Amino acid sequence: MEIDQDDVESMRRGFWAIGLVLAPIELAIGIVVFLLGQTWALALVAVGVVALIFFFMGYRRDKSHRSA
Repeated sequence: MEIDQDDVESMRRGFWAIGLVLAPIELAIGIVVFLLGQTWALALVAVGVVALIFFFMGYRRDKSHRSA
């Protein structure tokens, strides 16, 4: 079975869309739970921040590859 470049790009955009939607939700839940006194929620905040960083790093890299 062969995977062409369009399929790869489509999957990549799908993962980015999922990350862009889920990371802010995870951040919001983590912040609210932390403010309610649960220190373990800082792990959710950290994962959400890392997810957003990776999302934007990948988005910028893909954008620069397309323009080249």
